[in-house]
Amino acid sequence: MNYWLAIGPVGNWEIGLKKKIWGLGPRYDKAWNLIEPGDMVFFYAMAPVKGLVGCGTVSKKKFDEKPLWPQEVSEKATLWPFRVLLHETLEIPNQDWVTSRVLIDRSGIVFQRSFQPIDEKRAQKWRNLLAKAVESK
Repeated sequence: MNYWLAIGPVGNWEIGLKKKIWGLGPRYDKAWNLIEPGDMVFFYAMAPVKGLVGCGTVSKKKFDEKPLWPQEVSEKATLWPFRVLLHETLEIPNQDWVTSRVLIDRSGIVFQRSFQPIDEKRAQKWRNLLAKAVESK
């Protein structure tokens, strides 16, 4: 099992979590090829949230050129066609993202890379913190 951190705008996460999907751009095709069913993806929402809002297990991958995200729809172009379908998600309710997000140790995280691998120890810690955050709601 591999662990991944996906970083994106709040609006994209609202759609992604509702539809249980995330998308990667062509620059991440090599990482997308490494993703397998059963891998875990952590969801980091950018400003104003600035924290983890959930995680999920990869069910499958697909290439899809249909615009889905707000920027894609407005530009009428597919920017993130490498899609990762998720299940078994653990999510903080949207209305609680700012107050209940999980703050993470940013060391070793490259925030200019919107998708990157993380180690198992960090993943387990984040999973436990997310479970506590969800339980408190």
